[in-house]
Amino acid sequence: MRETLVPVVEQQGTFGGKECYQLNIALTVYGNWYSKKLLEEGLDSEYPKTWDEMLAVCKKAKGKGIHGWSYPGGHPRYMFFSMYAMFAQRGGREVTTAMDYLEPDAWKHEAVKDVFEAWEELVSKKYVLTGFDGTEAHTEMQTAWTKGGKCLFVPNGSWVENEAKDTTPKDFQMSVGATPSLDSGDKMPFGTLYAPAGEPFVVPAKASNVQGGMEWLRMMYSKEAALNLFKEVASIPVVKGAIDGQKLPSGTASAKAAIEAAGENVVIPKFFDWYNELFREDFNNMIAKFMLGQMGTKQAMDTMQKASDRILKDPDISKIKKS
Repeated sequence: MRETLVPVVEQQGTFGGKECYQLNIALTVYGNWYSKKLLEEGLDSEYPKTWDEMLAVCKKAKGKGIHGWSYPGGHPRYMFFSMYAMFAQRGGREVTTAMDYLEPDAWKHEAVKDVFEAWEELVSKKYVLTGFDGTEAHTEMQTAWTKGGKCLFVPNGSWVENEAKDTTPKDFQMSVGATPSLDSGDKMPFGTLYAPAGEPFVVPAKASNVQGGMEWLRMMYSKEAALNLFKEVASIPVVKGAIDGQKLPSGTASAKAAIEAAGENVVIPKFFDWYNELFREDFNNMIAKFMLGQMGTKQAMDTMQKASDRILKDPDISKIKKS
């Protein structure tokens, strides 16, 4: 079975040892989602491969009354979906590995500083459409993006194509772009991608019918079932070759192309699963203030490092050691 699935499935199902405890069923591509039509036809621009180009296209958008960016104010942690790969791209895997293992000063690395400063400049130039503070913040923001055309880029995952299908114009040409490079000092190339496997399934060891559960998983991870998953919700299956030769919707096609272009340069935050409160609570609260200009780079880094240190020192949280 191992040979039929993309490698990240096993990678994400292990927790410091060799045993695989969960099987994820769909590949998620995180990044900068946008309307290719608006970018290329409305703004006569190409996807920005550098941060200077990103700032330039946001400036051009602003001149036409369009914000360069938006995010769901009620769930500001979505910004992580666009920022994470930048940490790795700027400083290499050593930076993100340090975050995973709660290492001292992981969040104070020079690369982390550079990334926060880049986003701080984008915020200070008023290129970000804020708001969308309710419990349905993500769908409100997505509707402003797809139906309203109020912003160019949003941080999101590849589920958005299916989630926003009712508000997306047929000629929208939904696409995802990888992290722009900051400059020639980046350790990883343009195209580095945050693309984990998602939607985990488990069979409890003490389930009443363990063998039945295992057989059910075998069926779920067949090519036939994987193709059906794609047809139902437009997700990229983790089963190799399951959607080869299929006609793909715009967003799925661009996500598949981004994965292929990234090659070995795919990065996945393990602390996201291991110590989820660091993402869901600490990063969420910090980035809420940061994106509103209420917190600068230094304070953002200090806040995240203190949070990481708190988890490291908490005796009630099991820590995963480097194998």
